[in-house]
Amino acid sequence: MASIDRRGLFRAAGAVGVGAVIGPALTGTSYAAPTEQSLTQADFLDQNPSWRVKPFALDQVTLQDGTVFAQKRDRVLAFAVAYPADRVLHNFRVTAGLPTPAGSSPPGGWDDATGNLRGHYSGHLITLFAQAYASTRQAVFRDKVDYIVAELGKCQDALAASGLYSHPGFLAAYPETQFVRLESFATYPTIWAPYYTCHKIMRGLLDAYLLAGNEQARDIVTKMGDWVHSRLSVLPRETLNRMWSIYIAGEYGGMNEVMADLHAITGEERYLAAAKCFDNRQSLFGACVEDRDVLTRLHANTHVPQFLGYLRVFDQSDEPEYYEAAENFWRMVVPHRMYAHGGTSGTWPATPDLAGNTNAELFQPRGNIANSIAGNGAETCTSYNLLKVARNLFFHDPDPTYMDYYERTLLNHILGSRRDVDSTTNPSVTYFLPLTPGSVRGFGNTGTCCGGSGLENHTKYQESIYFRSAENDALYVNLYVGSTLHWAARGFTVTQVTDFPGRRKAR
Repeated sequence: MASIDRRGLFRAAGAVGVGAVIGPALTGTSYAAPTEQSLTQADFLDQNPSWRVKPFALDQVTLQDGTVFAQKRDRVLAFAVAYPADRVLHNFRVTAGLPTPAGSSPPGGWDDATGNLRGHYSGHLITLFAQAYASTRQAVFRDKVDYIVAELGKCQDALAASGLYSHPGFLAAYPETQFVRLESFATYPTIWAPYYTCHKIMRGLLDAYLLAGNEQARDIVTKMGDWVHSRLSVLPRETLNRMWSIYIAGEYGGMNEVMADLHAITGEERYLAAAKCFDNRQSLFGACVEDRDVLTRLHANTHVPQFLGYLRVFDQSDEPEYYEAAENFWRMVVPHRMYAHGGTSGTWPATPDLAGNTNAELFQPRGNIANSIAGNGAETCTSYNLLKVARNLFFHDPDPTYMDYYERTLLNHILGSRRDVDSTTNPSVTYFLPLTPGSVRGFGNTGTCCGGSGLENHTKYQESIYFRSAENDALYVNLYVGSTLHWAARGFTVTQVTDFPGRRKAR
């Protein structure tokens, strides 16, 4: 087969692909599948009948050694290898009344021994270990996942045996009090986003199951789903709407995403019903269904992951308003509130947030990009979640616009969010990636939202380089990244060799 350059592939894509579509005529060398292929993840990715385009599992794509992607991944993997699993478990064990090993300590930062967000960073760490195992097949990561899950199972059992909680499925790194207070409309900082923290824990457990094949994680997370359903299904819609509208306290991350995923895995209707409990039909969800732009001054990363959840609900229910809300929301943000590097969220001109603080995490007025650039802004985990929304919209509608955004943001924001230094004790990721001339990125972020999502960002670079058509008869090459795809179902490999976007050496 004659060689094809990248631009040639773009031209071959025509109107149906973003980077390239290679049809059934493509042939290549045979490939022996890994001996421990993540069949659970592959099956989960393949089961959605509404997707026109589907991704490959993490273990089907490998990054080319020596590229900037591989270098940043390897630094985060070294951090993951060194991270003590007992730190992930510390706050859970304390809450459950179980002993902690000598010398054990909490993760720190927002996930310290007393903070109202403790447990969230631990959830990110579980996802980190699961992604690392799915990508590398190194036993050290599977062992960490298996150990953490087994110990969390003991915590869940101890909490249930205490008789102090409303349902035996409850699992958290603090008592149920925050969830109870939210139902009485408590505000931040009395409570701090309890369902946001719950989402991170449930997502970590789902990833332990889907990416690392841990069956106990499935059992634990379904019990948590039962607890979520038991709390929310009895609340009136007016109460739910008010809860989700409370600044910071009502932030719930992607709870609708994990509940819809539980429905997809188990077929249990109660999980889809619980996912729909997270609709706020009197606020942003309703406005987006009607295509009314009310984003200005809203906290960006409170709302972005909700729309990934709406897409998941659409996948399971086929109710068009969930897709319409996500698509309309996307077009309100991109390009009207997008910076050159793909980030969004900035300081609304000289105006504090709803808590009275100057906040660089808000959606700026539509089209007012230049006036919202400040010394901070472009929160990294907002970009992390917008990439997820773009990717999932593309599954339904392979419009190049979504992958154009994905490429812009991955190369210019996400790659730049990890410092190029080795450390096994510091995640070395940044919270903001500001655009003001002279601004300096701050790295570290142990225990923060961007510290947790940052660990995930750099261990899944390969997830969107290649996609395939639902019929398995076309290949989409989305990103110009040195990598190899092992497509066992079609019996060939595809390799891109490039150091892009690495520094060019002077000749």
